[in-house]
Amino acid sequence: MSFSFEGKIVLVTGGASGIGKIMVRKSLEKG
Repeated sequence: MSFSFEGKIVLVTGGASGIGKIMVRKSLEKG
């Protein structure tokens, strides 16, 4: 249970940071 729970947090955090980077790049490209 704990391993699966921690794994989900890592996936969510990684996905959120990845989406954030993509959004930042798009906003920078738009200027």
